[in-house]
Amino acid sequence: MSYYASITIDDANPLKRLVQRRRLTHGLRVLKSLPGNFDGTILDVGAGTGLLCEQLATRFPHARIVCYEPVPSLCAEATDILLDYPGVEVVGQLDAISIPRFDFVFCLEVLEHLPRRETANLLDTIEQRIAPHSIVTFGVPNEVFAAAFAKGLFRFRRRRGSFDARWSHIWRAVIGRPPRHRPTSEIWPGIRYHYHHLGFDYRLLRRTLARRFDVTDLYGSPLTRLPVLLNSEIYFVCRPRQSTSVPIPHATVSRKRTAT
Repeated sequence: MSYYASITIDDANPLKRLVQRRRLTHGLRVLKSLPGNFDGTILDVGAGTGLLCEQLATRFPHARIVCYEPVPSLCAEATDILLDYPGVEVVGQLDAISIPRFDFVFCLEVLEHLPRRETANLLDTIEQRIAPHSIVTFGVPNEVFAAAFAKGLFRFRRRRGSFDARWSHIWRAVIGRPPRHRPTSEIWPGIRYHYHHLGFDYRLLRRTLARRFDVTDLYGSPLTRLPVLLNSEIYFVCRPRQSTSVPIPHATVSRKRTAT
């Protein structure tokens, strides 16, 4: 078992396992009405060990899927996991992606880890890889208000004393004012990274995305019918700003009003 899997879908805590497994399913909600014979293009950005791409390849065997993971150790794991899926291309460098534009792009559990400059660079890259009809789904954790309290309690019991398990930091997130300065490390030489989720604020990301895309849907997980603030994960479904009148290929996205 990989380390990544051991702290996500195979975590020792059954509730966390459930949340993580449902996260993958809910992240693909935009593909709900897509036919099984879909032969278009899908990009998973920051794909980790390729679990999402494995689901995509199983569900859409005729699609061309690119699994992009810049961390070499994770990219190697993804390559092993996806060996039996010829429709999936695993790459560790952006210039190695052979497909110029994608119908669907997924970026799940990535942006909360990136410092501001790296976030801007990644969003630039995504904008360069989409066409007027494309749909982009971003998934991030909810780290404010009630969710911050539940997660803070869980972290305190596991690793009290760490940055994300100090009650002074947890309470700031609970009242909607999470600490702005998060520890920055490197997940690989030259790749800056925030290991802790606490301090991330999805409301700031929402404003950033709104400056670049049309956010056509906003929902939470694992309880998609409840308000996003009562969920541990939040998803933004986006379209290129200049393409609001272009039909979505093979799928339907509800145009709900985003929360303010």
